[in-house]
Amino acid sequence: MRFITDNLIPFILAVLIHVLLLVFLVFSVDWSPKQTPQKVPENIINAVVIDETKIKAEQEKKRQAEAEKRRQIELEKKRKIEQEQKHEADTEKQRQAEQEKKRQAKAEEKRQVEQEKKRQAEAEKKRQVEQEKKRKAEAEKKREAEQEKKRKAEAEKKRQAELEKKHQEEELKRLEEEEFQRELDNAQQEILDSAAQRKLDRQSIAYKNAIQRDIQQAWRTAPGTKSGMSCVVSVKQIPGGEVVDVNIINCNTDDANFRRSVINAVYKASPLPRPADSALFERELEFIFTPQK
Repeated sequence: MRFITDNLIPFILAVLIHVLLLVFLVFSVDWSPKQTPQKVPENIINAVVIDETKIKAEQEKKRQAEAEKRRQIELEKKRKIEQEQKHEADTEKQRQAEQEKKRQAKAEEKRQVEQEKKRQAEAEKKRQVEQEKKRKAEAEKKREAEQEKKRKAEAEKKRQAELEKKHQEEELKRLEEEEFQRELDNAQQEILDSAAQRKLDRQSIAYKNAIQRDIQQAWRTAPGTKSGMSCVVSVKQIPGGEVVDVNIINCNTDDANFRRSVINAVYKASPLPRPADSALFERELEFIFTPQK
């Protein structure tokens, strides 16, 4: 398109020049009837004819040049298409070659992998055979060792059984002797313990009676007290006999005055009598208080 535009501009300029020349010639002629028409010089006519021929020649030359240019453009397009087709064909051929190369490489890799697997399988089979032989040898060795151990264990067991039997016989004899001596000692101890216990029981009774006697003496008859009233009393004391706490656990009456008189009697009797044997001392005592009028 640019080629056509560049060639068309000179052509238009040439045509305009010729048109202006003709207009100048027309207006230069005197059309008045009074004047004789002037003859146009031959050189001007010849110039016009020559210019038109030249224009036509230039036009033909431009047409041919444009035709040649179009032909060259078509050839260039055709050449480019052929080059592209060739490039595509080469690219496809190269792609196929690369695919074939990859396929062969993959096949070779697969073959090598299979060979490696086969080699590993054979090595594993050989290793398992060796392990089986080793296992059987170790099992046989272990069996023989266990048999020897079992034989020694049976012999040791038999020896231990004989020693145990002898030890049991000696132990039985010793136990019989100890049992006889223990029965003899127990009989003697029972006699002693019985005498000592009877003594402690007497002292305990005397100790509790002394406490109840002192409380009875300290008790003052409360208003409304009736015969048969009694309370279970809990007393806490310290080793010196001082009373630190008194609680009424239960009474056969709800009389508050009677309950209060019992508590006051216990505190008034403090310190309580001491036992003849310190082993009889109790920090907490429980007894039934029944007033005697």
